[in-house]
Amino acid sequence: MCGRFLIDYEFRDLIERYNLAKYQGSMVQGEIFPSQKVMTVVQKYAIAMDWGFDFKWSKKRIINARSESIFGKKIFKNLAMSKRCIIPASAYFEWQNINDQKIKHKIFDVSESILSLAGLYHITSDNENNKLYQFTILTKEADECIRNIHHRMPVIIEKENTEEWLFSEKLDQLRLKEIINNQKLSIEAKIQ
Repeated sequence: MCGRFLIDYEFRDLIERYNLAKYQGSMVQGEIFPSQKVMTVVQKYAIAMDWGFDFKWSKKRIINARSESIFGKKIFKNLAMSKRCIIPASAYFEWQNINDQKIKHKIFDVSESILSLAGLYHITSDNENNKLYQFTILTKEADECIRNIHHRMPVIIEKENTEEWLFSEKLDQLRLKEIINNQKLSIEAKIQ
């Protein structure tokens, strides 16, 4: 699961990291909570989107989607094939239960200042027909190095797969799964 993440990079870092051509919206920094509007990357654009799908049929906002089951659910399968995005984060947070206390951990990559969290997005509209952009973060089984903290983690797209993740509309399910499972980061966790 990924219930909070951190943004502490500058906007110029975002433009440089993803070679952005345009942006829409403003950037927030600090600890990010579900339903907040944050910058996401869609192809060569940075677009401010709300964190979580707010479907009418769902009782609660869908902030995460299990990568292992996205191809078995029609809504997620369609988005995985055509509406992929990256949520740039400096780190994410997870809580570990120790002696009935929840201990907060900041999880980050020691070699990268920006993590490319894998996301799916969709576009809907409000009651006044204004466009609303919303995203959810893909998760997977946690890597061994942090499994003692939590059993799930966000999918992180490696630099070499960024272009393919953002631009290739004709990726088949097998290749998408390979990108999702290709993670060679140097993940570290620090108690907050």
